[in-house]
Amino acid sequence: MPNLLRTFIAVPLPQEARTIIQEIQTDLQKCNCDISWVKPENIHLTLKFLGDTASENIEAIKLIIKDCVRKTKPFDYTINELGAFPSLNKINVLWLGIDKNKDKFRAIVEMLEENLCRIGFPKENRSFSAHITLGRIRSNKNIHILKESLNKYKTPLNIPGNFSNITLFKSTLTPTGPIYEVLDAVKFI
Repeated sequence: MPNLLRTFIAVPLPQEARTIIQEIQTDLQKCNCDISWVKPENIHLTLKFLGDTASENIEAIKLIIKDCVRKTKPFDYTINELGAFPSLNKINVLWLGIDKNKDKFRAIVEMLEENLCRIGFPKENRSFSAHITLGRIRSNKNIHILKESLNKYKTPLNIPGNFSNITLFKSTLTPTGPIYEVLDAVKFI
């Protein structure tokens, strides 16, 4: 039986962006809702969740990421929108959306999807939405207060970021939340 690792491919955020995002989370926590918040050190933009991954596939995944980086140039992006899945009327997940250059993220994801499919990873059925998860709703406790608080975030947030690397993470689930470990970080030259 192969050794399985829970993995995903993501873009880490710069410290400045993570600090601003943590301030938003701290503000929203005042609503006293039942939300599982993403820890500030774990905030990232997921490009592809791989799930249980055979350890013998890790090197092939690293090569796919390197090829993707080789075919891409670094670029700036802007985190502008605070939203929710499936909608702000029925909140399951709170997220921050990418505005500037989200089409470039989509092109990278398409390249990753195509190449990962060749080594046995199924393509994602949903279209890619460049977003950063802030938290997941566990119950409707004080959800009406949260919805009112979200109104102050209707103007663009203008949180800057620079896409300078793609990282392969291992995720270990624990009772206190996931622990992420970098398996490979490929920087743009």
